[in-house]
Amino acid sequence: MATPEPPALQTPWTQEYVFGRIISGHFVTQLVIEMLQRWMDTYLAAVAFQSGEDEERLSPIKSWRISTEMEKMPEDQTPGLIVVNTGLAEDPEKTGSAKYSTAGSPGFPYSATWIIEVGVVCSAKGKKHIATPRALERAQMYAAAVRAIMIQQRDDHDTFGMIDWKQEKYDGLDSSSDRTACLAYNKFEIQVHDVTSWSTGPIAPIPPIEPTTPPDDVFPEVQEVETGIRKVPTDDDIKESEGDPWRE
Repeated sequence: MATPEPPALQTPWTQEYVFGRIISGHFVTQLVIEMLQRWMDTYLAAVAFQSGEDEERLSPIKSWRISTEMEKMPEDQTPGLIVVNTGLAEDPEKTGSAKYSTAGSPGFPYSATWIIEVGVVCSAKGKKHIATPRALERAQMYAAAVRAIMIQQRDDHDTFGMIDWKQEKYDGLDSSSDRTACLAYNKFEIQVHDVTSWSTGPIAPIPPIEPTTPPDDVFPEVQEVETGIRKVPTDDDIKESEGDPWRE
């Protein structure tokens, strides 16, 4: 029986069976944002209920930002959520088999664990609640919602493996007698299988895909052209008119 031919390379840069899966750090961060955006309102309602707080007082996140540092920017609206990807938690691990490969490639896939910090900046006015500044109280509630989402949910692409909660901290950003702002953030370690596979990839460089040019019949041919002539007065014409309106 003849061996079937492999599928043709129509779009070589997107075919996992050639390159294996290639996961970038930006993709991991993007999946975290998408997961939090999908579940945040649901978990804020749960935190408000369990805290005896009015759900309306935990307003939706107004600004979402990916950064390299856990700090508030002047343009951020509050409550604002910040996601920081600080890189890998440890050396990546190369598995001894291809069982984790999503593309079924013969290579050995690497597993990597990223450190992700998720912070929420809150501001509030008013008196303290049982000696706790309002902004700090709100920030801790948002941090609890983030923590529960990250532990209990997964991304829609089934990319994340184990997500470990590692830390939760609270930092004051600005305060005065009538206004406070506070940042609360969690630290997680997210495991991702099959981020790159060893002994995979094309056996020769693949030339770039040539851009296609539109066929000749896309744009109609010009059949006729209409032109018009309009005289514009020169300085001499204006002087000769001696105040009379100039006519075309």
